Amino acid sequence: MSRVETPTALVFGHVIAQPAGGVRRHAEQVWPRVAELWRERGGRLAFLDGPEPLPLDLPDDVVRLSDPRLSASRWRRARGERRALPGAIEKLGGVDLLHTAHLPVVRPPRDVRLCWMIHDLRRADAHLSGYFGAALGQRWIEQGLGRAHHVLCVSRKVSLDLHHGWEVPRERLTVARHGGDHLEILPRKAGADAPILFVGHLEPRKNLVILLEALAIDPDLPRLVLAGRPKAGHRSQLERRARDLGVEARVEFRDAPSDA
Repeated sequence: MSRVETPTALVFGHVIAQPAGGVRRHAEQVWPRVAELWRERGGRLAFLDGPEPLPLDLPDDVVRLSDPRLSASRWRRARGERRALPGAIEKLGGVDLLHTAHLPVVRPPRDVRLCWMIHDLRRADAHLSGYFGAALGQRWIEQGLGRAHHVLCVSRKVSLDLHHGWEVPRERLTVARHGGDHLEILPRKAGADAPILFVGHLEPRKNLVILLEALAIDPDLPRLVLAGRPKAGHRSQLERRARDLGVEARVEFRDAPSDA
């Protein structure tokens, strides 16, 4: 932030405007606090949103721009971003830092630094994205790493994978973990019947089957509670697997819980 007296950061808001899930929760928790810190340090923050902006509790001085050509779909993002970015930069009178996430990554102007947040590398995993999808994902990640001035990772695992597998220097990587330090957590002593609890989307990449297999191997393990919204019918697959393993009586499915 030392290049100019009042640096302007532009956030691609349409990228994080997703249905309820980890990405949206991360945005709702992090960006209001980032906006306060950025203002305290003399910066100006702006969001470039699509047709349905993500409601964020942001300070009044945060600029919200909108462009109907923007989409969160990774197949339509590149074209919309290329068309919308120049106009947004012009309206703001210039931009020093561009923040984006996911894939693909737009090519910023030469005088604009790019900060890129990566939640995971599943797009380059053939087991999760298919052979064709993984090939495209790997290409997009390579392009993004070549353009990004700095990369934010939500876990140490992703940071290590980028450093060792993609040869990204450590000084270009920062781990910015998910967190809930603003929530009021009431301490409770776990009783003898306390379950194993999973909270999150029910989907194959969470590898929840391994928990069912663990129950089948060890009858002394406590019951398992899976709390979250299923994706692509994965709940029925887990229920079927639990029956096949003979542990269905020890598994409970619940809807996504509230913060409380």
